[in-house]
Amino acid sequence: MRRAWAAEHPGVAAAFQAAMAEAVAFAEANPDAAREIYGRNVKLPPEALATIRISKMNATVTPDQIERWDDMMRRQGMLRKPLDARRLLQVP
Repeated sequence: MRRAWAAEHPGVAAAFQAAMAEAVAFAEANPDAAREIYGRNVKLPPEALATIRISKMNATVTPDQIERWDDMMRRQGMLRKPLDARRLLQVP
């Protein structure tokens, strides 16, 4: 979300962040249910879904994560200029 919008709607931004953390906690505590939900959304048959490894999830975005995505996207021609991850996340 844009910084200005988040500043105008701090309750919504905080609720979204809390919902993401709750979803990660649910997936970790209920891996079979999480796999089923994932399968419904990506439209994979159960036999294909059973072979997929679901990576560890995290609801917190860090500058390092953004920098890795930035690097990959620039190598693929999806971005032209590097992102300032710390500024984007407002990290001192």
